[in-house]
Amino acid sequence: MPAIPEACTSVLPEEGLLRLSQIIGDKKRCIPPIIPVSRDKWYSMIREGRAPPPIKLGSRTSVWSVKSIRKFIDEMIENGGCDGQ
Repeated sequence: MPAIPEACTSVLPEEGLLRLSQIIGDKKRCIPPIIPVSRDKWYSMIREGRAPPPIKLGSRTSVWSVKSIRKFIDEMIENGGCDGQ
């Protein structure tokens, strides 16, 4: 797992909500990833309790708080990445 560039975390707002595409990126819409993992890996990490669970706004709308993503990033840095290596 590559390190998360400081520039990525500095573009996060202080508070608010993020959609999945803002977290893992979207090449079609030219959105760079904050956490460079696939959609499947992201949801796998949620199921395993390693990534923050989403906040459901509707049946097809999930978001994550900036605070929970910042905490997740800090924990990843401390533990050496998504796989803890």
